Amino acid sequence: MVSTATSVAVVALSAMAFLILLTALRKAIKSSEWDGAALLGALSVALFSLAYAVVTYSGAWDLLTEQYQDMEIKPRWGNYLIMLLGLVLVVTCAAISVRVLRRNKIRNMYNPAALLASALVVVSIASTVLNGDNPIRPAVGLMLIVLAACTVAPRGLGIHVGIGTCCVIAAVASGIAIVVHKDFSVMPCPRDKCGILGFQFRGIFHHENAFAMFLTLAMPFVYIGFASWEGPALATYLLGMVLLSGSRSGMAAAALTFVVLLLVRPNIRRPTWAPKQTISLYLVLAVSFVGGLALPFVNQDPGFLTDRGHIWILARDQLAHPATLLHGTGMLGWQHVVNAGLVHISMGYSTHNQWLDVLYTTGVIGLVLFVGVLALLIWQAGRTYSLVVGCVLLPVFLLGVTERPWPIDNADWVMWVVPGALLCYPAARHLSGDQTVRGPEDAEATIARSSTRGRHRAAAASRLGWIQRRNAER
Repeated sequence: MVSTATSVAVVALSAMAFLILLTALRKAIKSSEWDGAALLGALSVALFSLAYAVVTYSGAWDLLTEQYQDMEIKPRWGNYLIMLLGLVLVVTCAAISVRVLRRNKIRNMYNPAALLASALVVVSIASTVLNGDNPIRPAVGLMLIVLAACTVAPRGLGIHVGIGTCCVIAAVASGIAIVVHKDFSVMPCPRDKCGILGFQFRGIFHHENAFAMFLTLAMPFVYIGFASWEGPALATYLLGMVLLSGSRSGMAAAALTFVVLLLVRPNIRRPTWAPKQTISLYLVLAVSFVGGLALPFVNQDPGFLTDRGHIWILARDQLAHPATLLHGTGMLGWQHVVNAGLVHISMGYSTHNQWLDVLYTTGVIGLVLFVGVLALLIWQAGRTYSLVVGCVLLPVFLLGVTERPWPIDNADWVMWVVPGALLCYPAARHLSGDQTVRGPEDAEATIARSSTRGRHRAAAASRLGWIQRRNAER
């Protein structure tokens, strides 16, 4: 199924990508671009991907047959590894929060979009209770802790560097798995779903769609996080890996995201206002948003997009109840549908549409909050960082038509997308004229410079007045 030449080529490209990553990472560390946000982003990615790598390379995935479907599940010790990394992430979040509190910088640093996202999780918890389920679970608590840290964590370049680093490492580990664990990572193509080389590929992940979504969502962070040529080169590598996967939605979203990145060239280090590129980018976002929101409600074909129409119809039918429409079914609502055998187990993690999933889980209240988070992110970015936040949200909107790329109330393998978006551009404070600062440190420096200039101007005026008075006396 996979020739020796193909395997060698994939491993060679993965080795080259790792060397490029080392070069880019060395530059980032030398430029002091690795900060608390970078560590937060890196640990958010490593939370699941490291466990997936260890489980894959040890050959420890367990095969489970349920509803006539073979599923790969993590062994018990794999879940313990995720719990351990979760504790490390919690400690990191606490350290970031304490550091900000000690410096008394909350007024300058607090992130209103993260506060709104936290409110969305609270709505999901309340909805779960109203539907008679227990919302207390580690994944929910971890999500709340991460969001709490995002309300005060440093924003800007660091989150891109941290997320980009770990995502490329996960991609490289997946590439090498084509030789080391070909029996797991490579799969034959089903009827109408195949990668560009004639097989499906999932690397170290449990499913080819999960692998493709992970790398597609990572592409903007990799492109923006690493300067010079390394960012585009590593983004090209991620695109190639996605094209091997056979995930149709992932391949389409990755290709379009890559093209847009090359055309608009978002730059967080030297942001510029580019009206034409910004208008084009946000037109794509608007079309994706409207299409993704409307598609589940206008489709009437149960077999549409590999039976996605069926699950959309099921969700719509439950949303016909006024109470469900208002506050949703809670974070366990869809799991009850799966347990009842109404949908295939392979579609059990969500309703396979971002907007419908938020509406189904948290109702109209949650959907309004979710759209509010996105709108607040875009509005606060302003013209300066509009390209940065637009490119970060692009794969979320593209994949959101047929998948659920942004988890709203549970930590899972793409949880890092949430802190990544919330922290993807610096916190700007406009002082006067054209002055813009990106955080409390910059604010203090700018104010100090302004005070110094003011003192200099006052001293000069005093000297000028003295000279004028002396001349008048003469």
